[in-house]
Amino acid sequence: MSKPKEKVLYITGLHGSTEKGLGLFLKSEGYLHGAIELNNAFTSIRFTRQLEKVEQRLIDYRNEGGRKIIANSFGAYLLLQVLCRNQSLSIFDILLISPVLGAANLGALGRIPPQANKLKFDLLSGKHKHNSLAIIAGSDDLVINWTLIGYMKAADEEINLHFCNGEGHQISPEYLQKFIRGWVKNEIDFYSS
Repeated sequence: MSKPKEKVLYITGLHGSTEKGLGLFLKSEGYLHGAIELNNAFTSIRFTRQLEKVEQRLIDYRNEGGRKIIANSFGAYLLLQVLCRNQSLSIFDILLISPVLGAANLGALGRIPPQANKLKFDLLSGKHKHNSLAIIAGSDDLVINWTLIGYMKAADEEINLHFCNGEGHQISPEYLQKFIRGWVKNEIDFYSS
């Protein structure tokens, strides 16, 4: 009998869904435990309420025995906000994909996310707690705040970085799927491309 697949909680990027893209891949591979979809209904509520909803889902997931989280783009932003404010959620193994981290280079999103300065301060202060944290990002991603990632890495040497040469904010599905299969199985070579 084969070992059951590791399950993950997935927090989509803006307008993401489990019916397309990465969400559909996670579902079809049998990795998906649940998801927080940043659809129009979710993003239309107050930002503080969004954080409360994410926090409650993380608490429920922790209580269900969940340990792995994948957060994409703006989903990573929400996740980090919650982890900085609730230290009891530090048990997770986290993969951030093309994470939005604040106000740098956000012309592509069309707005600066709420509480961007607070998140920057919290990240620089080391308030984001986790069991393990991996970040995968395209080398040509114009949304990512590379300076802040550098500071995060300097403050926490345990953060694993993986740069995808020639990729932008939308990392190619083939590349990302291969990477996620390895990450879920803890078989990733970091610092490579």
